[in-house]
Order: sequence, then structure tokens, then C-alpha cells
Amino acid sequence: MSTAYEYDGTFEGFLTVVFCAFRDRRTVSAIASSGRVQNDIFSQTERVVTDHALSARVQKGICEKLGASTYHDVSYAFLNCASDKEETIYAFLHSAFYDSKDARSRADCVNAKFFKLRDEVGREVEHLRGFCRFSQTKAGFLYAAISPKHNVLQPLMAHFVGRLRSIAFVIYDKNRALLGAYDTKNKMVVSAKGFEPPPVTEDEIIQRTLWKRFFDSVAIKERANPRCQLNMLPKRYRKDMTEFQP
Repeated sequence: MSTAYEYDGTFEGFLTVVFCAFRDRRTVSAIASSGRVQNDIFSQTERVVTDHALSARVQKGICEKLGASTYHDVSYAFLNCASDKEETIYAFLHSAFYDSKDARSRADCVNAKFFKLRDEVGREVEHLRGFCRFSQTKAGFLYAAISPKHNVLQPLMAHFVGRLRSIAFVIYDKNRALLGAYDTKNKMVVSAKGFEPPPVTEDEIIQRTLWKRFFDSVAIKERANPRCQLNMLPKRYRKDMTEFQP
């Protein structure tokens, strides 16, 4: 009989599931966060409690056998919003550990599906590195709002901490009500339901006006190419960008 694993939805919890499934040599029918497991007569459901020691062992195993870059790929793929991401990542890891196939080959259908998850997250992180717009708040820190498809706040925070080391900032993921904060020393990501954007300074309002004026003035109407612009800058990012605000 196959097993459907239920966990807390965290990356460490997922790695704990991977450890348990490998250790017990179970046939995995599903892996899902609490409340998402669909029970059927052909599988048993097992609730796995996150164990950081076990997840660390899985991390070490991936890095030692498959390489640190593969662990990075796994962590990125986990940020994807796909409903079957856990099963896809597990299938990739099982194949990489137990089969003789090249774990980096995209010719294999299991690998191809895994790397598709990873690539979608990577592209969105890369987009938001350039499309994220910060504003100066009256409280003295920078603030930006994003509406990503995938859960990319953590890697985005890591990027901007490296770029803005001496500047405090906050990034709010409106789709997930998550708040990333950095105070020039420590960074954190917390749940922030009901969060209200902080008021901005008068100088920020002036800068926004100037930026939008510059954006409009450099455009050459005769060379306007909406389709090309749409490819380079998808519409879903524009609602959080200063230059597209009314």
C-alpha cells in the first residue's frame, strides 16, 4: 500500500518527509501540507512532524551526492506555487539517488518537470530584482510591495540585503500577506495579515512624479512596440511599479 504524507508546509518539513520515505522505503502517492491530502482506499495517510536534525541530514546528503547546486535547485523548486511540486521534487530526488541517470539531464521526463519548477521561480526572482520599486517612508526605511506568482520573498530578501547592506527596508508580498524586513543587521520574513503600507515622505511623492515624467518623456511614440514590452515586462508586475501608476 502506498503512503500519502502530510506535513506542515515548510521546506524543512518537506525534507523530513523525504527522509522518512527513503528510510522506510515507502511508495509515495502524495505529499501535501495540512488539509490538502486527498485520502483514498489505496493509500494510507501519515502525518510527519518537522525534525530539523533529519532535514539537515537530507540537506547534507543532497549536497554530498548531488552537489550544492542541486540543493539550491531543490530549494528554488519548492518555492513554486504548483500544487504537485512536492511529488515532482520527491520523484526527482528518488531518481537522482537510486537511479543511474544523470541528475542534470533534462532529457529525462522526471528531471524536465523538476527543472521547469526551478526555472519558473528563478525567472520570477530575476524579474523582481529589476521590477521591485522602493519608496522612502516617513519612518525612515524603504518600502516595496510585490505581487508574485511564486513564493519568492526569501531569495528576493537575500538579494536586496546584499545590495542595500546599510539601509533598512521592508518588502511586502501582497498575494501571501508575508512581510520581509531588514534592519541593517538581521532579516526576517513573517506573516502580516492586515498590513497597511506605511506613509511615504513628501520628497518621495516628488521623486515619483519626476520618475513617471522621465518614463513618459524618453518613450518614442513612433517606435512603440506593446508586444515586445509585454514580453519584457509582464502586466502582472506593473501594478506595483511607480511608472505605471495613474
